Amino acid sequence: MRVTTVTTPAQPAITPRAPFDKRGWRRAVILLHVTLAVLLGAYVLQGTGRPGASDDTTTSSAAPGEAVPDAAAPVDTATGAEAPAVAETPGAAPHVADVVRADFTQGDPWPVGAASRDTAGVSWPMGIVHRAFVHGPADGPDAVSWLARALPSDVRAVGARVRFAPQDSGAVALTAWQSSVLAESGTSLPRTGMRLVVTPGHWRLLAIDRDGAATLAAGRYDQAGRTASFGVVRRGRDVWVTDPEGLVTQVSDPRVAALAGRWASWELRDEPGTRSATIREIWAG
Repeated sequence: MRVTTVTTPAQPAITPRAPFDKRGWRRAVILLHVTLAVLLGAYVLQGTGRPGASDDTTTSSAAPGEAVPDAAAPVDTATGAEAPAVAETPGAAPHVADVVRADFTQGDPWPVGAASRDTAGVSWPMGIVHRAFVHGPADGPDAVSWLARALPSDVRAVGARVRFAPQDSGAVALTAWQSSVLAESGTSLPRTGMRLVVTPGHWRLLAIDRDGAATLAAGRYDQAGRTASFGVVRRGRDVWVTDPEGLVTQVSDPRVAALAGRWASWELRDEPGTRSATIREIWAG
């Protein structure tokens, strides 16, 4: 009988597994979290600890001394168009760059692109005489003359330096019209949300809509001599009036924005018995 011997390969020795160390694992996880927190904190401190590195700060690549452009230009609430940026000084009206400026006392001519209109009560039409804009004495009631000029966009500033008559002086008006006052006839007027009427010692800011004229603000000033400067600036629904003493009055009204327009005008208004004021310098922007 044949006997076959089968040899079984030796099995590797099995080492008993050590029990799981839960406390050691917990300590390792806690140490890892603490290390990550420290590294993250150091990164954040490096980012926010120096000026200009915050996410809320807008940085610029402009070289030293160069002007940094505004992040966003203001928008005219009346038209939705982008309006020129303005810079404010405490106690002063916003600054608006001039589009039109003429100083007749320095020999400046009739403004380019401007035209005039006179009512029937004016004895002779508006013009430059002896380096001032004047019109003839009143021949009847409502003797009014307008000098007007259209700007490329809605009027945001209008002003003038005027000289009042020594007694019984007529009035001067500075206006930003919604449409051309030159296209009207007689004493009819377009709509406006920014109209300043001035007389010696007094001013009045008006709006004119389909319901007629409404006073938005009024003020007084000390008349020092016969020459006085006035300025009106608009931004959205806000208007700033600067009187001859430099006092600034701010007014807010929805009609200021709703009735904005491109036509700037300077106006002489007289009645029988008054003596006309004269306009020495004008500006608008």
